[in-house]
Amino acid sequence: MNIGIFTDTYYPQINGVVTSIRTLEKELNKRGHKVYIFTTSNPNSKRALPRVFRLPSMPFIFLPSHRVGVLYSPKAVRIVKQLDLDIIHTQTEFSLGLFGKMLSKQLGIPIVHTYHTMYEDYAHYISKGKLTEFTPKMARSLSRLFCNRCDAVIAPTNKVKELLLEYGVRKPIEVIPTGINFEPFKKENYDQAEIIELRKQFGIQESDPVVLFVGRVAKEKSIDVVIPI
Repeated sequence: MNIGIFTDTYYPQINGVVTSIRTLEKELNKRGHKVYIFTTSNPNSKRALPRVFRLPSMPFIFLPSHRVGVLYSPKAVRIVKQLDLDIIHTQTEFSLGLFGKMLSKQLGIPIVHTYHTMYEDYAHYISKGKLTEFTPKMARSLSRLFCNRCDAVIAPTNKVKELLLEYGVRKPIEVIPTGINFEPFKKENYDQAEIIELRKQFGIQESDPVVLFVGRVAKEKSIDVVIPI
């Protein structure tokens, strides 16, 4: 199949959504599908990547680390027509997601959406210190409206699926967890002496168990759940 993925965030950005998309892209390509990425422009992107199409964008006013792309691009429409996409897979409810929806309706291409972000947990980032208030109720309405205009929805966990059902999403929801490549984490990839030295640097005994968290130190990450009290 020819698959078009529409996302507001992509490499060289580093976050959970990008990791999920790149994992999906890699595995679909391995199965013989052709995956095309439609995403925002990025000043940190030093070189063009194959099958990646970047649309003009600007920093998101409430979250400058994120970018918002144009809602419609005639050039991108022509590209999509040439690629003869079998399916559109949106990964965002905002600019590129809305553009993907427009293309789906305009060209009659089925659309699937992956719901990555539980916006109720992120509303404070947009509302804090700003005149515009983004409430959890608004987050629920946005999510319901977007998902119900797709042909199907993918949830990464059962918790997200149950949440979407509570929101009133009526379209079919499939739970497909984001896979993890365990290859980089194998013990044989690392020198034992280096591991011991690293433990010494942090005052960790060789027999002490270690729980490692890699991510933003933020409330919604619930880091306190894994920290012994």
